[in-house]
Amino acid sequence: MHIGIDVSKNKLDCMWVRDLEAGKVKPKVFANCRDQYPELLHWLKRNTGESPEALHVYLEATSIYHETLAYRLHEQGVRVYVLNPAQVRFHAQGMGVRNKTDRKGSMMLARYAIERAPRPWQPEPPEMRELKRLLSRLEALEQDIRREENCQENGRSSARTPWPRRRSTTFCKPYARNTAGYSSRSMITSTRTTT
Repeated sequence: MHIGIDVSKNKLDCMWVRDLEAGKVKPKVFANCRDQYPELLHWLKRNTGESPEALHVYLEATSIYHETLAYRLHEQGVRVYVLNPAQVRFHAQGMGVRNKTDRKGSMMLARYAIERAPRPWQPEPPEMRELKRLLSRLEALEQDIRREENCQENGRSSARTPWPRRRSTTFCKPYARNTAGYSSRSMITSTRTTT
């Protein structure tokens, strides 16, 4: 069973393609939040009459909005395919589809996958996900430190900088440095335990 899901920040536009040639489809919209995922899976099983292992779900890689759903469905035994949005868009344009709506988007995901037969998605090991999360946090902290240093430097050079702002940069920078150091140590510990 082939199901295209157009993922956005707030909603999941699902399209079960019952018969591609006859154009038989069944759409359904769910909120994109974790507590809706069991309801989505229940809807899929009830309507298709299939077990999760027989379901093929196609998602576009949409920043971070598709990730939680992809992991959740994969954990439940569903075959998940995370597709490149540009490839799906070019495929749709080649078929003469110019304007993309959420409903058309989910249909085009399923149609692309049925016609192109992509490889199923494999999630990264939990250790790799944790390492990426720590790296992302470290980069954000380093950005905060640079911003605080710039504010501090600008505060010294300008007599018009209000006192509370000058004081806040004095306190924020050491906190950010300590947190960045903790994140770095966590990454080192994480990499040692995985090797």
